Amino acid sequence: MLFVPPPVSFRDALSRAPCVPVMSQSGSRPSEFERETERAARAVTVEGAAERGLRRARYMNPDAVKAARAAKETVKNERQRADLRNLEYLPAKEELLNLLPGGAVPNTTPSELLVQVRTLEMCGNLPNSQVFCELALAGQWSLAYSSSVPIELPHDAGVSITRMQQVLDLAAGKLTHIIDYIDLHASDSLELNGGGTEPPKPVSSGRLLVQCSTVFTSASAFTVKLNEHVLRPSKQAPVRSDVESLVQDIQACIPREVFDPEGAMMVTFVDPQLRVTRLQAADHEPSAGDTIHIYLRSSS
Repeated sequence: MLFVPPPVSFRDALSRAPCVPVMSQSGSRPSEFERETERAARAVTVEGAAERGLRRARYMNPDAVKAARAAKETVKNERQRADLRNLEYLPAKEELLNLLPGGAVPNTTPSELLVQVRTLEMCGNLPNSQVFCELALAGQWSLAYSSSVPIELPHDAGVSITRMQQVLDLAAGKLTHIIDYIDLHASDSLELNGGGTEPPKPVSSGRLLVQCSTVFTSASAFTVKLNEHVLRPSKQAPVRSDVESLVQDIQACIPREVFDPEGAMMVTFVDPQLRVTRLQAADHEPSAGDTIHIYLRSSS
């Protein structure tokens, strides 16, 4: 006779285990085999009494024990997959943050970034409904990387882009890109008394707003339609007389999808700090040809 040592008897462990009633296919009372299957499943899944349960299960129907073991293995595999996703998620995120412009790793290549992006996307950290997507994405985000432009802006640009942000209010169907700039264009160089010329000074600074409307197409994807561009120069400095050339210089230094954001956007990863967005092809499946934007949650 099998002896179960204290402090918890096997019978007590079974009585405390959650039980899902098993009914036969005919709807009648469970058969003896079905009852034994249920008992074996409970025996091998009770935490802290698994070994005692397995010893008890040896005296039951072998097929019932086999079914119980298969159920336990399924649960174990699911937990392992979940643990693997969690283990991959945090290191991949940390590595991606280090690879972004201004991060701990200098001279980053796009291919290095995309490897970590794909790892994060495989973790499946996505909102599962439109409401959760609205909550997860709401607020202000800073654009940290775009695959459609070089990581470094051109040095000979007529303007310097100091920050690009995206403000989302998907519940209201609104998306706004905010581009902060400094105008580096000087109409004339000034002659110095000792000869030579004074280097160009910033003429003006300000913001370009790209205002859009959005419509959900799935729990984590939406279409974007451009409404208007609004230029808001700073009042502390004069505005370049040729406003059209100013806008063209700004356009040349930012991703095309920020200045002209028509099309479909799909969120492929999001957490409270980091978001990855793909500008999707027609099939809405991640592909090598998609434009990838990486955003960081902005505090102001």
